[in-house]
This record gives sequence, structure tokens and C-alpha cells, in this order.
Amino acid sequence: MSGPGRRRILYLQYSDSNIYPSLLHSARTLSGRGWQVRFAATRSHGVSPIPLPTELEGTFHRIPFCRSGPLQKVHYLIFFIWSVVQSLVFRPGVVYASDPLAAWPALAAARAAGARLLYHEHDSPNPEELPERGWVQRAVAAGRWRIARAADVCVLPHPERARRFQEKTGRTGETHSVWNCPLKEEAAVPARPDLGKSFQLVYHGSLVPSRLPLTLLEGIALLPDPVRLQIAGYRTAGCAGYEAMLRRTAERLGISQRLHFSGLLDRKEMLALCRTTGVGISLVPLRSADFNERTMAGASNKAFEYLACGIPLLVPDLPDWRALFVEAGVARSCDPGRPESIAEALRWFLDHPDERVRMGEAGRRRILEEWNYETQFKPVLRWLEER
Repeated sequence: MSGPGRRRILYLQYSDSNIYPSLLHSARTLSGRGWQVRFAATRSHGVSPIPLPTELEGTFHRIPFCRSGPLQKVHYLIFFIWSVVQSLVFRPGVVYASDPLAAWPALAAARAAGARLLYHEHDSPNPEELPERGWVQRAVAAGRWRIARAADVCVLPHPERARRFQEKTGRTGETHSVWNCPLKEEAAVPARPDLGKSFQLVYHGSLVPSRLPLTLLEGIALLPDPVRLQIAGYRTAGCAGYEAMLRRTAERLGISQRLHFSGLLDRKEMLALCRTTGVGISLVPLRSADFNERTMAGASNKAFEYLACGIPLLVPDLPDWRALFVEAGVARSCDPGRPESIAEALRWFLDHPDERVRMGEAGRRRILEEWNYETQFKPVLRWLEER
């Protein structure tokens, strides 16, 4: 590909792109290879503001968030027009669209700039939500179908999501499953676990019941006092009161002093915290109606981030999680719905500190060798730079 837009890429998302590590990884990778990068997105609402990465601060262009309701339809139209204007001004060679709500703006923006089109679907619609009933949902579904057919390349974070996407949309073009792995540089520093009196667990991410269940606190209550939990998370719009519920549950169980809420950390601070702990918590329910929760192994960035920090994992006892992490010797599994199962798995880590350290280091090496975004993103990068 020739012309001024050859190495310019415009990321479009009707959400806050800053909460999607995979987008930031690809943007940093491309920026390091001489690409000009620009994000056109919205700000967050109901999610604590996460600081922008220093390297990408000047690349973000965001309009204010608008809550759902009649005004949001006007807001979406403004976003649509604004996206096309961004494309006409920036003249990208590639428009990188994320999720179904960005489909129609991205199709128009790519057409306006004569750019190639890449579609990345982070979260897939649940099968039971289709066919959609309201006209807005039907319009979003139609946009998803249209961009699935029109995009030069499509990216999804799990093979089953990619298969279902192709099946439901009829897509036959180039489609890649790209795991949500960290960058190699994030695994360059070995863990510094505290093998003293306390045994630190860590959870980072959204404070929601499916990822941080109350049964985890009940399981910790069954273990001796050295077992403590560091929580570095952010509140979401749908679960704004969940942090308070966690605190009340800890107080009821008599373990308030064993929980520490670090609040919102930037990515470097979060990784530094994880390196000082012993085990990373990466759970989803064993039974879920949510298609994305059922296809989370590989799509969950937190599991790989813990491994990048040199700490082993506590994962759900599901076939794909066992195959990916437990059989690789970097995790132990449990039933997240049973406090006794959680306590049993954590007690093993507590009783085997040397094996725990070896598992974490094996995970960190796996990140450096294979489970990194550079490796996962390589087929997409090849397509981006081939013309």
C-alpha cells in the first residue's frame, strides 16, 4: 500500500478504548514500528477513570459518555458523524473497529478515507439475544453482520467465539483468534514474592460477582490468618455497590483486616503489585448463561497478566481452563461456587511455597516464549504491513 495514509491507523469504538489492554498493546506495537495512531472513542461512565498510558496520551480523542435513553440515540449519531470527520482529517490507511456499536461508523469512516477495515470483537452477543427485538438492537445486529462481510480482517479473542462469529454472520474472509496476552516487556521482571509470614493473593479487574465471588472471601475465612487478599479493581455501572458488599461480607466473616483494597492503579502499578504477591485470582462460574464467560480461557487478560508477573493462578475447574493452564503446570483449579473447594486449592499453594514459586516462574517463561501479544498479534501485523 502506498500514499500518505499507509502507516496511519484509526481506532474506532463506541466505548472507552483505554479499558481494553489488547487495543493498547496493538497501538503501542504499531507506534513502535513507525505508525501514526489515533483513537476515536467515548469516555467512561460507571467505570473509574483509568489513567492513559504515557506513550499513548496524545493519541486519544474522546467525546463525553451518554447514558442510555432517548438522548443516547442523538449521541450515537453525533459519534457517527464525528468518526467520519476524524477519518477525513486523519486520512488513515486502516480503520480498526471494536465491537458491534462501532460497525456503522467504521464502515462509513473507512469508505470516506478509502481505508482498509479491521474489525475486532472483544465481547460477542449471547446467542439467546438473537434475533434482536427492538429496532435499535436490530440495527446494531445488522451493522455487525455488514462489517463481518465487509472487513478485510476480523479478530476475536477465542477460537469458539471466532467459529460462532463466522457461523452467525456468514463470514468467509480472513479471521484470527488472538488471545489477550501481555507484551513481552511486561514479563521481563521476575516476581518478588513475599515468603514471610503472610500469603498474599491478588485480584485485579472489574469488581463484579462473577469474577470476584463472595465465596472467595468465605474460602479465605476457612484458611489461617496469613492468607490475605489484595484487590486492585474498578467499579462498573452495573455493579456500583459491589465493593461495599465485599466489605460487609468480609466484616461478617471476621476477615476485614485480611482484605486490602488498593483502588484503581495504572497498568505499571498493577503489574508491580502483582509481582509482590503469591497467587493470582482468575475465576468465572462453572455454569453460566453468558457466552463470553463460557469462552473466557484465552480471552481473559488477567490470567496472562498474573503469569507475566511470575505468579501462578487459581482458575475455575473447567475443561478449557484446565487444558490451558493447569496441564501447563502454572495453575490449580477449583469450583468457584464452593468455599471449601477454593480453600482446598489455596491451602495447597500455602503448604507448597517452593512449588508455587516454580509454577509462577514457569508461567512467566511461557509468556516470554509464546503467550505474549507480539506472538498472538503476528498474523494481524503481517496483514497490516503487507501493503
